[in-house]
Amino acid sequence: MITESSKRFASIVQMFARFGFTDTPLESSEIDQLITWDWSDDSIYSIGCDCASGFRFREALEYYNSRGDAA
Repeated sequence: MITESSKRFASIVQMFARFGFTDTPLESSEIDQLITWDWSDDSIYSIGCDCASGFRFREALEYYNSRGDAA
């Protein structure tokens, strides 16, 4: 059975591909964690962009948490 979480995961991976990422800049576990915490797709994409440009996942996460972009 396909869950909403797995549908959303696939949608996020497709979003990265649509915007030119041949590989997802986030680990699968990081995407799953953000989905579990109910972060918006836009915020997940922004964190991925930051990670692709050299920031660590935790650094990007702390930045977006401090701005209140979590959900």
